[in-house]
Amino acid sequence: MRQRKPLYEKALGKLNILVHRVAISLRKARVVDYERELQRAMRYIQIIKRTAFGRRGDKAMVEAYRLYSRLQRLSGLPQFFSDSTVQNPDKVVP
Repeated sequence: MRQRKPLYEKALGKLNILVHRVAISLRKARVVDYERELQRAMRYIQIIKRTAFGRRGDKAMVEAYRLYSRLQRLSGLPQFFSDSTVQNPDKVVP
């Protein structure tokens, strides 16, 4: 019998697909509903936050932050989850 994938891995995969889909539609059509896509991304991040624990959970959250940061850069909207200092631009704000 196959072992089921943990919920946080599924959410991380869906978040990855979402970012790639936005990038592709931005290249092709130049029209993307960023607010809706950012809300979906936050929903996936909340699932990861609730279900991932330990070292694997930490890695999943770092990867989710990286993907969310990329999505924000694609949208051109202000980045709410990063510090805007020059010395450490990728610092996570608590």
